[in-house]
Amino acid sequence: MGQPARQPWKIGVLVDIPDTTGITNEFIEGVSLALDLAHEDRRLDRPVEVISRIVWASPWTSTHALITAYRELVAEGVLAIAGPMTTDNSLALLPVVEELGVPTISICGSADFAGEFGFSLPNGGPAAESVIISAFLAGRGPQSIAVLREQPSIIADEYEKYLVLATADDGLQILTTEGVSALADQDDVTAAITKLSERKADVLVYLGFGSLFRHLNAALEEANWSPTKMTNTVF
Repeated sequence: MGQPARQPWKIGVLVDIPDTTGITNEFIEGVSLALDLAHEDRRLDRPVEVISRIVWASPWTSTHALITAYRELVAEGVLAIAGPMTTDNSLALLPVVEELGVPTISICGSADFAGEFGFSLPNGGPAAESVIISAFLAGRGPQSIAVLREQPSIIADEYEKYLVLATADDGLQILTTEGVSALADQDDVTAAITKLSERKADVLVYLGFGSLFRHLNAALEEANWSPTKMTNTVF
């Protein structure tokens, strides 16, 4: 009896930002391209089959579908999984990652996504970015800050925590903070911005996932407020 044919390795990709140009399909294609190149360069001894799942999760719905999709990838026999991409979903999944023991690499910003099987390769993160924001503002002289943050949001919690520490070190003052849902509509965002504007802060800092961007300019115009605007890395 001859040896069985060499089977491809299997790698999973779990995407939690569906239907988004430049992110959803490109993340899967990027992982596939990297693995194909590694095989061509003979750093891998066989081709790799990429198995993907794309799911809606936080902030749109619960993480149930995300966890189900992760378990499906593990059941497919993947050796490792790339994703999810966002902090809130990655942290919700981390106990399952540690339970099932499949190496999982996220690009989320949270320093808390870490374990025996959980790894993070972030494009920025709350601690470093908050220091950069604060240092930039401090370099422009005394600045007062108003914060618009998503709530509830684990990633916004982390950003706010580190921004408070950084601004205190730099002698900056956070005058007021307003929290709104990551899925808030124009009216809710305008109401929050209007309330923030009453303190006449020099700077507006937006913290969170990034889904409120499309409402901010109209809200600022309605409030007749033109502060310096800064934010964290967002999708």
